[in-house]
Amino acid sequence: MMSQWYTVFKKEIIQQWHNKQLIWFPIVFILLAIMDPITFYFLPELLELTGGLPEGAIFEIPELQPEEALLMALEQLNTFGVLLLVLISMGTIARERSSLIGEMMFTKPIRPFQYVFAKWGAFVILTVLALTVGLLMNWYYVNILFGKLSFKTFSLLLMFYSLWFLFVLAIILFYNSFAKKQWYVALFTIVTLLGLTLINTLFNHYLPYFPNQLTSELQLLVTTGNISVELWGIAIILLIVSCCLLSSAAIIFKRIKI
Repeated sequence: MMSQWYTVFKKEIIQQWHNKQLIWFPIVFILLAIMDPITFYFLPELLELTGGLPEGAIFEIPELQPEEALLMALEQLNTFGVLLLVLISMGTIARERSSLIGEMMFTKPIRPFQYVFAKWGAFVILTVLALTVGLLMNWYYVNILFGKLSFKTFSLLLMFYSLWFLFVLAIILFYNSFAKKQWYVALFTIVTLLGLTLINTLFNHYLPYFPNQLTSELQLLVTTGNISVELWGIAIILLIVSCCLLSSAAIIFKRIKI
């Protein structure tokens, strides 16, 4: 059973290596994570290089705390990082439906659950790698430019924040299980994420354990150093919903096949 899972998992990892995703994807996450803090720190020099301010104008740059600089990375990753993840994974199953790869894979006794979870596992490795190096570089520059921030706080942030990306991956795999075209997967995923954001915006006071509350709870984690009950609750919900989505994807895929 594990050998079947490993067959698909290994194929995905090799494909990621051949496509250089294991190289350029983490590099992009590094750029997204460090761009805002470094730009903010060197903003006075950048203004001077671009001609400075008009004569007599006064522009005071507020002092940025280490915690705020670390959280800056989440803003970029929540937008561009998630979008990039959708784009590289939207065809992980849907693409194989329109090629001979899927048919070749099912000449072997590979079960749908193993097939779906192996693909998810391969993208988990890629995503967690990118998040780790990206946020680690952010933490490194934050300590140099803005002040000390404990590695414990960084580690907790990384652990909980990774759950959000694993949840997004589960959504992508769910739509991959029945969508026939890659762009349908991307469209459905983006609409789902926008819908979750809208629900959180309208009813956030009534939904303390809603997945989109994760960023707010991570801000409390970074500023206070304490893990709130709500953060634990959100983490558990993200894991449960992710498992349900992946299981549903495997069941749907078993019925539809290639």
